[in-house]
Amino acid sequence: MDDSSAFPSNTDSIPFPSLRSLALIDCPTNSYCASRLAHLTENVTNLYISNDSTVCTSEDIFTVMVEGVKTSPGTILWPQLEALYCNVDDAMQGFDPSEDFQYFLKVVTSHWESLKKHCTLYLSDEDAEAWRTLGPVTWKQLVDGEFFARIGISPGELDFVPWPPRTTQKFDKKWERKFLTSRASKKLE
Repeated sequence: MDDSSAFPSNTDSIPFPSLRSLALIDCPTNSYCASRLAHLTENVTNLYISNDSTVCTSEDIFTVMVEGVKTSPGTILWPQLEALYCNVDDAMQGFDPSEDFQYFLKVVTSHWESLKKHCTLYLSDEDAEAWRTLGPVTWKQLVDGEFFARIGISPGELDFVPWPPRTTQKFDKKWERKFLTSRASKKLE
């Protein structure tokens, strides 16, 4: 299948202007599809990436993001990004820590350097420890620059993805009623 047919050719409009959170679970991709997805959802501020290497056997979004800053400095997918939640254990396995962890770091620091917009990378304790051990220099830069926060779960758990809503989360009933009322009134028309 030709990648160019996967997305509409009209690039002047953003089809999801209100989308602020995007969760990508076991999504194999390539750089073309990742850049198109980022363009179509460019207002995303919270990006959740979770990959299981037994399911997602080709490149994942985080790997594409790393390769993008490595080969084309200044390329920023999701320019509005404030929080990037991901398990990077599988991505770490494909890279040389002494050389490539600088690009892991660049995924979040490039937002500050180019756009003066802070982006935080959220990692599980296990992924954070692996990075700290394998790439201590870039780990220190990540922590010292306050570009890191912990998720506090193991990478295999998908609980950090904000959907479906948990029982502890409450919906604003006013908005729910407004939504249901507007849907009912449209049916009557």
